[in-house]
Amino acid sequence: LGLLGHALLTRREPITPARRRSALLAAGVALLTLSPNLAWNAANGFVTLTHLAENADSGRGLAPDPTDLIEFLAAQLAVIGPVAFPALLLAAWGARRGADWRARLLLWATLPLLAAMSVQALLAGANVNWAAPAYVAGSILAARLLLSRPRLVAAQAAVGALSLALLL
Repeated sequence: LGLLGHALLTRREPITPARRRSALLAAGVALLTLSPNLAWNAANGFVTLTHLAENADSGRGLAPDPTDLIEFLAAQLAVIGPVAFPALLLAAWGARRGADWRARLLLWATLPLLAAMSVQALLAGANVNWAAPAYVAGSILAARLLLSRPRLVAAQAAVGALSLALLL
């Protein structure tokens, strides 16, 4: 959905026939890749969606709890790392302000899922690992920022060394 958002909302050049063919090819490959899973779910009453809905509903309804959101975001430091998560947020802030198309694409592949899981955490709680797929693109976005700023790489090395020392 994030990539669809990117395609629909960040167009800067006209859609040429070549771009249209490329987009249709990408959509076809995605549908082909997802079709076995979609077929299995359809044959089994969409049990995956039912299971996810049950996991997502803590039984408290839509009663926002900021504590759950804070815990979820703090736990993301453990999922992607205490340097990479802030770097990701900083890179996302920069990417929204006119960065090149690659950074915007990575942003669109990262933030919608992270935002959705944050809303889920606020409203009914969320498991820490639910945002993990966002870090496929998010880790690249964070690495781009860290590698472009030597001081941040030094900070990353220092935190990594400290973390290793604490584990030993």
